Amino acid sequence: MNRNVTPYTTTQEFDLGVGAGVAATQDFVVNSLAYNPQDGYLYALTYPANNNGDGSGEFPQVRMYRIGQTGVQDLGVTTVDGFTPGTGQPLTRYPQYAAGVIDRNGNYYVTPRNLGASGAANENRNTLFRFRLGSATPLNAERFTLRNAANTNLLNPNTQASTPENTINFIDLGIDPTDNALYGIYFPGLIYRFAVPATAGNTPVTAIGARLTTTDPAYDDNLGTAFFDITGNFYAYSNEGNFYAINKASGVATDIGDVAAAGVSDGASCVNPEQRIDVVKEVISIIPITTAGQYTVDFSIKVRNTGTVTTTNVQVSDFLTGAANNTTFPTATSVTVSNLVVTNSNGAALAANTAYTGQGTNADLLTGNHPLTAGQEATITFRATVSYGSAAAVPGTVQNNTAYASSISGTTPNPGYSLQGANGALILPPGDLVATDASTNSAALPDTPNGDAPSPSPVYFGLAILGNVFEDSNYGGGAGRSQAASNGSGVNQARVELYLANSGSFVVATTTDADGNYSFVDGVNTVDLTANTTYRVRVVNSTVVSNRLGSIAGLWPVQTFINGDVNRVGGENPNEADYGSRSTTLPLSLDPANLALEIQSITPSSGTGSVRTSSNGPIVGVDFGFNFDTVVNTNDSGQGSLRQFITNANNLGNDNLSQAYSGAIAGQEAAIFMLNDGRTNGAPAGLRNNMLAVTGYSAVTKAFTITPASALPTISASNTTIDGARQTAITGDNIAAAAETTTGPEVLLNFNNLAGLLVTGGTTRIENLGLNNARGTSTAATNPVLADGAGVTFSGAATTGSVLNMVTTSGNTTAGARLQGGATNVMVTNNVLNGSAAVGSVNGEGLVLAGASRNTISRNTLSNNSGFGLLLESGQANNENTISSNILRNNGSGANAEDAGLAIGSGNNNLISQNIFSANAGTAVVAAAGTSGNRITQNNMSGHSGLGIDLMATGTTGLSGDGVTRNDNTDADTGPMACLIFRC
Repeated sequence: MNRNVTPYTTTQEFDLGVGAGVAATQDFVVNSLAYNPQDGYLYALTYPANNNGDGSGEFPQVRMYRIGQTGVQDLGVTTVDGFTPGTGQPLTRYPQYAAGVIDRNGNYYVTPRNLGASGAANENRNTLFRFRLGSATPLNAERFTLRNAANTNLLNPNTQASTPENTINFIDLGIDPTDNALYGIYFPGLIYRFAVPATAGNTPVTAIGARLTTTDPAYDDNLGTAFFDITGNFYAYSNEGNFYAINKASGVATDIGDVAAAGVSDGASCVNPEQRIDVVKEVISIIPITTAGQYTVDFSIKVRNTGTVTTTNVQVSDFLTGAANNTTFPTATSVTVSNLVVTNSNGAALAANTAYTGQGTNADLLTGNHPLTAGQEATITFRATVSYGSAAAVPGTVQNNTAYASSISGTTPNPGYSLQGANGALILPPGDLVATDASTNSAALPDTPNGDAPSPSPVYFGLAILGNVFEDSNYGGGAGRSQAASNGSGVNQARVELYLANSGSFVVATTTDADGNYSFVDGVNTVDLTANTTYRVRVVNSTVVSNRLGSIAGLWPVQTFINGDVNRVGGENPNEADYGSRSTTLPLSLDPANLALEIQSITPSSGTGSVRTSSNGPIVGVDFGFNFDTVVNTNDSGQGSLRQFITNANNLGNDNLSQAYSGAIAGQEAAIFMLNDGRTNGAPAGLRNNMLAVTGYSAVTKAFTITPASALPTISASNTTIDGARQTAITGDNIAAAAETTTGPEVLLNFNNLAGLLVTGGTTRIENLGLNNARGTSTAATNPVLADGAGVTFSGAATTGSVLNMVTTSGNTTAGARLQGGATNVMVTNNVLNGSAAVGSVNGEGLVLAGASRNTISRNTLSNNSGFGLLLESGQANNENTISSNILRNNGSGANAEDAGLAIGSGNNNLISQNIFSANAGTAVVAAAGTSGNRITQNNMSGHSGLGIDLMATGTTGLSGDGVTRNDNTDADTGPMACLIFRC
């Protein structure tokens, strides 16, 4: 059937005998027709011509058939509970199967005709049968006994009792694709919902509605065909030729068309589309105009193909007026549409329907003949001028608006949704539907296809303040972004507080809904708003919870957007944390004596972003945006700190993360540095003039120094980035790099003798930072943790894919950087690892490999360290590393004999090439006895007090070298690489 065209017509016919081996002259009847979404085929069962159902004759065997466009396949004879009926238990004869449907899991449910038949056929009353098509025994039917909703009594199909639950009778079944629920139907007005258990047994059935009275013309209609569309709309066809829409909640059947009558009918829902489409809608403005009772309402709709295949013939329907039900302005005297504009993105080519009026047959916003390929989207904006004739006629209650997106197959333009029934009581989708969605009240499309629940966009004409609290998870620094610009997802259950601006008095509080929306509506929920009054709207930051996977309590966000202001990143004072929930008057000053807390996210009392009610209209779009990756202060902990970023990143998943900055890597979570330098003019986008510079900022050096009060958390999550270049992008490149001296980082971490950074997560990037003065317990007399004394340590095989780049280290106790515990495939490049200090008997290396293999160490400067420039630590497997194009100079100044540029205490088959070794205190390269296969080639070595390369002979210990071992030809030489150089 094609429901886009009336009268409905049959589109294709099949001869079911073809392929089933049935002679052309022989009757061949099937029933229990059902569509299997698991394989895309129709299934059916033999329906014998002898259908008296009185037990007077034996029914023949029942066979199962699979039907496709190429013909019919006979799958074989069916059984019941493992037996062939008539040959033994449990049945004396085959049921005369009639109704059939297959759920999304391939379970084929069927019921017999004449559930209440007398005689032998009565053995099938109150029985539901199930074939598991995907099992090892797909032809065997399991039996379920139908009972009342309380699962206490058998149902009586022969009586019409006063309560519907005492009777059960249906001749077709349907599966709701939205929840996989099973329904049965027979007469208009009464439907049944089954609670089918996982295993065969009793099955409670709930009756919904009541059969029509005997005086109703449709009383005797036999609903022989039942099915659902992809949206969960329930339809039925009567053998008398009526086509009904069925209300699942009430059982009410609404006649929506006439079809040719049929003595016997059956049908199936072919619900298995791959297409996906999403639509969201928001109210942009509601403005009263000079004529009493007249308003302009601006709407914005976004529609996107969120699937992986093309959605054809895309349409968006929006019913504004013209019917008492399911329209936005049902009591308006007139609604005029203007300024309809379609703005396409990502190559989309949707076109506006210039005849759109929002009513009748002109309720479609698009021409309906253009597709959206995967990822394409469009924004539809228009203005509705709504007139009520007088101020008294303006409705005082909310007027809800919903847009309906749809995609249909074929080449005919999509006619969109339509209103049918009395006064538009029924909304029907178009036929040939392959994708649909009802709008969500939001400016943001969901991250997953149809991942949001439909919700209407409210229109208020009285005093009201409405807005949204959203998470801009992909904020990349600079100016904040609105929800529409960022596609930020709404935050559920955020607390929003309302205050009077002139006194700071608390008025009322509310929480956001599932889509992040909140409202303060005069006269609703104790809200009492005054016209022409300025209010202050506040969001309590601690109640803003991330929508990303892994969100837990204690993950603090940072404000990035407030009521149109994109330059208030971090809130009123980013150096402080937000107060908790309040129900008392605000502090007289928003810079209270308490230097630890601030009212962070609150609209101003005047000027841009302030909230002032009008005389007779609402204020919409008072939105607040937040992000969980932004670093806005140098505090040790708490909101906006580096510690908080690491905590957030360790917990939150990176699905759909694609931060908005140049060079960002999709799926990588970077700290977004937005530290304020206190400038009085020319503030960077996102910040503002005359803010207090963060603690640790030097106006002389232009560096931002973070000094933790305790060791920072381990970076345990994969795909985490801490890159000081994010700060450089905001406040400028003010610290020049100097070759072999500094990479010029703007952000410095002064560990202040605490432990340095520890990384255990893979694909972690530490870049463009200064890492200084790490110590921790690395110098402890007992059980020292050497990693504590490194500026950064990559520990474990899970760190694979990590990068250390453009980092400058100084003053660290054991190393500028350390790779340990099986670290592999780590890139250490373009760093200046220098100045590791000697503390007591502990010398500091530039870089240490301690059980690290197949890593790349290139283009680094390792200089002026008290110990070795680069150490492959003894007793560890440090194999197959590539060490090339580095500068190793002036190392080994400490008291201990750790004076080589490069020391191989343990490790085989490493490539050491094209490095420059200069003026190290001892040798350029020393290799301990027992190491082998290390290729030392094309290096430049000069200015050393010892050898260029010292390969220590077997039996020697330590890494101080053993001097020259002369070549001879009288014995087998042993030692590193078998001493295969001229002087070893």
